[in-house]
Amino acid sequence: AFKISWGAVFGCVVGFYCRRCCAVCFASYGDNDGIWAFLTVFLLAIVLAVLSTIPGGLGVFELTIIVLLNGTNSHELVGSLLAFRLIYYLIPLLVGLLLGVNEFATHRETVKESFANSRKWTRVVAPRVLTFTVFLSGALLLISGATPASVGRMGLLLHSLPLDQLARETTGSARRTRNSRRS
Repeated sequence: AFKISWGAVFGCVVGFYCRRCCAVCFASYGDNDGIWAFLTVFLLAIVLAVLSTIPGGLGVFELTIIVLLNGTNSHELVGSLLAFRLIYYLIPLLVGLLLGVNEFATHRETVKESFANSRKWTRVVAPRVLTFTVFLSGALLLISGATPASVGRMGLLLHSLPLDQLARETTGSARRTRNSRRS
């Protein structure tokens, strides 16, 4: 029989209203032509936040919107961004936590049984998996230390990392520290 999880339905409704509240928060930025420009900036900010691989795009999303909408009132924009984060992330998180606690309380025996079964399974499998990964890591370290460095790989490393600049700055700060100790 098909069973409806009313907690999931409630979570979907809360998510829908959170999205609507976020749309209202940002709706004060212009007329119909301005809304298309804002949606373009908003979608670009979301894409950049996802590509940054920072959890939740925290900072990247906000910076993109603030920089690209620099003609608007910055205080209202920051307030809208804070309201967006609060409504879109924090409220659904709290609702989800409450629903999760309710699910655990409702199905307490099933949860206890599944934890007991997983404990038996992990006691057997976990040491073997960890042993294999440690062995594999050690073998990889031995092989990479015993073989000469590839010129192409080292060139890519030197090109992508500013090692020479880092070495100069580190050496310069070490010299300044030594000279200040001598004085």
